[in-house]
Amino acid sequence: MNFPSRRHPSADIPDPEVRSFLRRRAEEVGVDLPPMGRTPRTWWGPWRAVPGPAPELPSRMPAFVGTLVRRSWAVMLAAIAVRLADYIGSVLISWAMGNLLDAGLERGLGPHLVGPSLMFLAVVALMAVGDGLGQTTDTTLWLSAQMGAIRSISHRLSRNGRAVRRDMPSGDIVTALLTDADHLGAAFGWCPDVVAAVVSTALVCVLMLTTSTPLGLLVIIGLPVVVIALTFLVGPLQRRQAVAREEQGRLTTISTDAVSGLRVLRGIGGEDVFTATYREQSARVRDAGITVASTSALLTMLRQSVPMLFTVVVIGYGAVLTFDGTITAGQMVSFFGYTTFLRNPINVATNVIQEFTRAWVGVRKMTRILQVPPLVDDSRAHTAAGLDPADLGDADLTDARTGVTVHPGRMTALVSADPDASAGVATRLGRVDDAEEVLAAGRDLRTVPLEQVRRGVFLSGAESQLYSGTLREEVQGALARARPARGVTELVQREVIEAATRAEGVLFHPEPDEADARLLAALEVADAHDVLDSLPGGLDGVVAEKGRNLSGGQRQRVALARAVAADAPVLIAVEPTSAVDSHTEARIARKLAEARRGRTTVVVTASPLVLEHCEEVVLLDADGRELARGTHEDLSLAAARGDEAARAYRAVVGREAGEA
Repeated sequence: MNFPSRRHPSADIPDPEVRSFLRRRAEEVGVDLPPMGRTPRTWWGPWRAVPGPAPELPSRMPAFVGTLVRRSWAVMLAAIAVRLADYIGSVLISWAMGNLLDAGLERGLGPHLVGPSLMFLAVVALMAVGDGLGQTTDTTLWLSAQMGAIRSISHRLSRNGRAVRRDMPSGDIVTALLTDADHLGAAFGWCPDVVAAVVSTALVCVLMLTTSTPLGLLVIIGLPVVVIALTFLVGPLQRRQAVAREEQGRLTTISTDAVSGLRVLRGIGGEDVFTATYREQSARVRDAGITVASTSALLTMLRQSVPMLFTVVVIGYGAVLTFDGTITAGQMVSFFGYTTFLRNPINVATNVIQEFTRAWVGVRKMTRILQVPPLVDDSRAHTAAGLDPADLGDADLTDARTGVTVHPGRMTALVSADPDASAGVATRLGRVDDAEEVLAAGRDLRTVPLEQVRRGVFLSGAESQLYSGTLREEVQGALARARPARGVTELVQREVIEAATRAEGVLFHPEPDEADARLLAALEVADAHDVLDSLPGGLDGVVAEKGRNLSGGQRQRVALARAVAADAPVLIAVEPTSAVDSHTEARIARKLAEARRGRTTVVVTASPLVLEHCEEVVLLDADGRELARGTHEDLSLAAARGDEAARAYRAVVGREAGEA
């Protein structure tokens, strides 16, 4: 194999400006940056991490695996070649040793031993090279399958996560990405061993038959019998592993649900109920694991004992042939080596049974994720009759299920005694599910290409979704630029600075953007100036995964700033101020109304501090149908006059104000 020593530009030393910045940061925290040697070379293609977008894998099990195999064909062939060298070397070393022994016994020490000795050393070298490179190829093959599956499923989840979470427990999703993909990678890692084991076993059989036909037939007939006998354990093992996998998925679901709702559990005193449920499910996982362990232990025992018994039989018969003079002492030594080697193919067979069984169970779960149909698609869209995103801001938006209409150019609030009802209307207006009809100026939005709808309507949900990245990237959202490649030197020095400060998110060199003024204005509308000040570096400050280095209110305001910065013709925000105090809420409401004046804005809220800034308020019943419409002041006056619907509105708003 040829491994060219090419230097990758992204792995080189950072440019002088970045290097100077990192040195200043190191001096500020009082740490010495380590000296860096030569940057790593770039490996040959199959050994290199796959760049580019995630692969689109089929949702059917055979095609799913077949596509991964085709994408890994180069490293698969390299791994097979390396493993063949290792296995064939292991076979030939017994043959070379037998020849060397016979040559020495027949003619003693002399020049005639040079040839057999060189042959022996060549076989040792072949085996050493194969074994050394085998670790690299096996790991590469393992990771190519594992990461290929993870990237594909993660990409699908990022685009179709709501549909998948609706159809599958979260525990199954987590286990598929963490455990099942790993088992799939392990199965791929064993594929070269299977090919090498088959070829080397065939070579052993040929060598044995040419040496002694009876002894060779004993091995040729006996070895398949042993392997076939072991395969009878595959069915029970696969069934029991599937049960254990289901129970583990349920346990993971309980754990993830508890973590996401920990505060709620404590607030309602549900710790005991959760503990009991978790203990009960843990017992099921334990019992399922014990059931799997019994079959797995039997398979492991047979894997160790059966080859030894088979070796005893072959060696015993070979000893008889040696005493009869049918074979030489060197051939007997070779036979012993062949038989010892044959334990390896049997071990491969048993390991493959276990890993392929686990992988097949896991692939079934992974393809199930891919089989979940998306909630929205362009199957009904008419590209030729597209709708300009700006036109959505000038159109009446109507929820066909309830008949609720939002008029253009206004800031409209949806209020209901049941928050889920008003949130449901708002999310449907954002076209989150093509099972629901939404009309824009009388036209079904499902006939408009989804990309145009997403540019025209921005939906900010009740949950603040933040990801690891700079504050600039968080506010830019989908418009954020791809990060520049970071070199090894820069990455290592950053880690050293972070370790010294014990703070996550130490800056890279700041990279101002021409759109920073718009982002700062959006943060001002969301009253998120404290977020800007709390992160070292402002917009270049790093927000941790899920925004865990921010408070709940800060996360919500960053999400609102992202919605404002998108500057979409239609903005829909569900409970955008539920996690902030009343003073902050009043400021946000005033700034949001000013920033969105003249454009369509829909807010789901029952807070009077926000409602008084809305140009129109729509009261909905528990089914999401309209009961009353007007300004906050008009509905409040109507309630004072005794209007029944307005009094219901005052009850909802009054309850919210009382809670506040």
